[in-house]
Amino acid sequence: MDRKRILEIDIAAKKACIEDLLVAIEFYEQEKMYHMAAECTWRIKKAEHAIKYMEGLINNECNRSS
Repeated sequence: MDRKRILEIDIAAKKACIEDLLVAIEFYEQEKMYHMAAECTWRIKKAEHAIKYMEGLINNECNRSS
């Protein structure tokens, strides 16, 4: 598998993780466990940052091959 495909798979995995964390946030807020909801929010921000970074790597590879 080439590097671009691996990055695309990692991005998809992180997006799925974000969806799971959003569900967890709703649960924790219903249970009034706000510290856990905040932890999930922090993890979402971290995953979003990683996605942007990986998308940048993909764009760089596309520019190099052109």
